[in-house]
Amino acid sequence: MPSRRRAFFLLLLCLGLGVLVLNVATRIRRPLHATIAPRVLLFDVPSEVDEGPAPPTLSFDFLRRERPSFHELLFAIRNAAEDRSVSGLVLHVDGLNWGWARVYEMGEAVRVFRASGKPVFASLNGGGEKEYLLAAATGTLAMPPVSTLQLDGLSASAMFMQGAYAKLGIKPNFAHVGRYKSAVEQYTRDSLSPDARLAMEALLDDEFELLVDSLSSARGLSRDSVRQLIDDGPYTALEAHQRGLLDTLLAEADVDSLASHAGGTRHPTASFTRYAG
Repeated sequence: MPSRRRAFFLLLLCLGLGVLVLNVATRIRRPLHATIAPRVLLFDVPSEVDEGPAPPTLSFDFLRRERPSFHELLFAIRNAAEDRSVSGLVLHVDGLNWGWARVYEMGEAVRVFRASGKPVFASLNGGGEKEYLLAAATGTLAMPPVSTLQLDGLSASAMFMQGAYAKLGIKPNFAHVGRYKSAVEQYTRDSLSPDARLAMEALLDDEFELLVDSLSSARGLSRDSVRQLIDDGPYTALEAHQRGLLDTLLAEADVDSLASHAGGTRHPTASFTRYAG
């Protein structure tokens, strides 16, 4: 009998502990109702970014600092536009090794954020057309006084290996079909053929017109003015400000301070990368 009582009390004790643990776990899982002060997100735009999460491997990649993918960054900006705990956004732009499609897509996400009524600032620390195109999507564009804006047009290059093959005694053997099928020319020629040059110039012209349209819309300038500004580049920061390419001349820390005091109320700042994570 005593052993049965001990077993019974032990069962009651286990049930009581189980109820207690379940109650604590339920309280922990409940959403916190603490008020979060609206904050300004500071986005150090990465020079390189992966399109999506990398596939799992057996290496020690997990030991590296996790970086959001491009699509995670886009989602975070669109989410922040509707997040009442986010009051503004600052982009720190300095060197983008991105494709043009990513620059345009990120610029569109920034414009969606602006459409929510929240201020967006950009601190452009240098760069050329890609960097300026992304920064121009913001509402206030600043640059440190000692920087240079390398806005001077688009270019394309081609590499030819026929000369190296000739020195090595190698003779490439390809069939060429079609006027503009010039992919094999890098192996068989030492310069662009007239048709290949025409195709490359057509692509550059299309990309340039898209760039002009985008900058014209972003900065409220005429297309002719944008073309002239690109033709006259590059610029010192002071010259860019005088020509209307910049809104103000400020160091990065001063842009962050300006954004945190926008609207007359000081808002704390937070890392956009951590927010995206």
